[in-house]
Amino acid sequence: MKALSLHKIVSRTTRMYPTLLLLAGAAVSIITLTGCGRAETEPAAPQAQAAAPAPEIPAPVIPADAPTMGATFPALSSGMLQGARLMDLPTGVILQAEGVSFTQTDLEQEIGQAPADMQAELRKNAFFLLEQQATEAILEAHVKKQDPALASSPNMLQTFFAQLMENIAISEEQIKAFYEENQQMIGESSFEQIRPAIEQHLMQLQQQETIETFIRELGQKEPIALDQAWISAQAESAMDNAIDKARNSGIPTFVSFGADSCIPCKQMKPFRENIAEKYGEHLNVVYVHVNKDQFLASRHGVRGIPHIIFFDAEGKQTFTHTGFMPQEQLEAQIQNLGVTL
Repeated sequence: MKALSLHKIVSRTTRMYPTLLLLAGAAVSIITLTGCGRAETEPAAPQAQAAAPAPEIPAPVIPADAPTMGATFPALSSGMLQGARLMDLPTGVILQAEGVSFTQTDLEQEIGQAPADMQAELRKNAFFLLEQQATEAILEAHVKKQDPALASSPNMLQTFFAQLMENIAISEEQIKAFYEENQQMIGESSFEQIRPAIEQHLMQLQQQETIETFIRELGQKEPIALDQAWISAQAESAMDNAIDKARNSGIPTFVSFGADSCIPCKQMKPFRENIAEKYGEHLNVVYVHVNKDQFLASRHGVRGIPHIIFFDAEGKQTFTHTGFMPQEQLEAQIQNLGVTL
């Protein structure tokens, strides 16, 4: 399996939380949030007092019947904003949580800092840019509230995540099982030779899963409001891609993420072509080159390639796997979806 490095330019948070990737290598800075920065003071003068801090942004008052983003647009998010509630927000505001607010102007300013040839794609996928930046902002607000001692740390989120993951350990049984299950990918390397790399890989996966689970659960607990009109427009735009078109077609879908430089991906190419020919109109077969469509790779949590996802006829994910997978195992998953010839 090839470790996936989608972006050369990353925010400080991505060192600990890979899901917060800046899109397509754009040098996008973190939005300065109204009410979250340090208030400026007036020039020093005898008896002068510091200017009053900017007013705190309150938690939104959410109607009890406001739908969740995840229930309304299940394919759009699997992270922090999955549990956000859809409602009407003040004009121009697209997201509000306690201590956090984003406006359309904020987002457009961020997109304007990206290279000109990327801005159209960023606007098409503006929701994902919003989710990345809102996730970091909401995490920071949460950590400051829960652990004020960390608030002054220059690496607050990294320290918090390190504490969250300090008890994670990989067993010898897990390492051996991975080695046995991935013989075709590993090749002739002995267990002793490859063991440290496998342990590191499994540790990284477990760390990422721990952080992503924490963030999803935090998004369910925190009152987060999204402007429903803005999200509806963004959902229509973001669904204009090969995977979501296939998921909405009414038949099962097999998606394979890879790259030209990935040897296991090359080994699996004939399998994918054989499956496409064999199952024809009964199954969608979609290939995504991760270097050419980094938005889709980021959305679907691709951390290594080859990465495989199966969706049923209703568009729900039923199986995911990272690493080489022989054709007979791929076809077993297809049969589990009820696909018949």
